[in-house]
Amino acid sequence: MLKRLGNWILAVILISSWAGCVRTVDDRHKWWANPLAKDKIEGRYEAAVDKVFRAAKDTVSLNGQLTGENTIINTVEGIIDTRHVWVRVDSLGDRWSRATVQVRARGGGADIGLASEIDKQIALRLATDKPVPPFVPAVDQNQARPASSSRR
Repeated sequence: MLKRLGNWILAVILISSWAGCVRTVDDRHKWWANPLAKDKIEGRYEAAVDKVFRAAKDTVSLNGQLTGENTIINTVEGIIDTRHVWVRVDSLGDRWSRATVQVRARGGGADIGLASEIDKQIALRLATDKPVPPFVPAVDQNQARPASSSRR
């Protein structure tokens, strides 16, 4: 009876560890993650790979902390607001490039909203050739009046 229970527990542990493994865009594995959640956004740009890679690197470093970059396979890794971000840039021919953005939260859940925002900021960086600042809510001008000004 104990041998059967031990085999059952071993099978449950093996299945749960296999099901909780997610492959990242830089060809590594992240353990204890939900493999069924969508966590990748792909953007295609009419620009060279090095230009898209530079824009991705600037975007990740501007929004959070850049923790690694691999110039051989063109990947950028960073942490933005306690979420792990991976960006991989591939060539799709002579003029086109593809940037795949993957974002995972601390507990292994996907954050498709942040992935979409990073992809959008990479596109804006390529279109304008200027850094796109991180999102900061606007201040209402009616609320922010200096204390020294008085009406007469």
